[in-house]
Amino acid sequence: MKKIIISIIVFTSAWSAFSQTTEEAAVKDLSAKIFKWEVAGLTDSLSSVFHDKLQVWGTSDAAVNKKEYLQRLYSPNFIHNKVTIEKSVALIADNTAIVNGDGIFDLTISGNKTTLHLSYTEVFTRANPSKQWMLVTITAKPKTE
Repeated sequence: MKKIIISIIVFTSAWSAFSQTTEEAAVKDLSAKIFKWEVAGLTDSLSSVFHDKLQVWGTSDAAVNKKEYLQRLYSPNFIHNKVTIEKSVALIADNTAIVNGDGIFDLTISGNKTTLHLSYTEVFTRANPSKQWMLVTITAKPKTE
């Protein structure tokens, strides 16, 4: 009986070490919402969580700022058709949250449909715990197997 109790305690401790906190899960949810909003074209919702100093680094290795990225999303030349998140992990340190993930991005760029398998990193910040998380940077690169 003692071995069973010890096994349960060890398993529970190990499981909690690998599980995410409620706050980390909330940041992952926000990250997923951002992708959904991009697909739906909800630029007002996006603008509310994009930090004024937002930088988006895409596969072209060129950064665009908040205004430029929102203009791109308004444009019929860059459309998120579907985003499938394959994995996503969040980490919070003080007023910074980082989400690393992999996903499949179905896009239409200048009328051409394409599918990209990307690894991405998103960095969020907030002034204090009572404020909402704001996305400061996104970096996306082709996923290497």
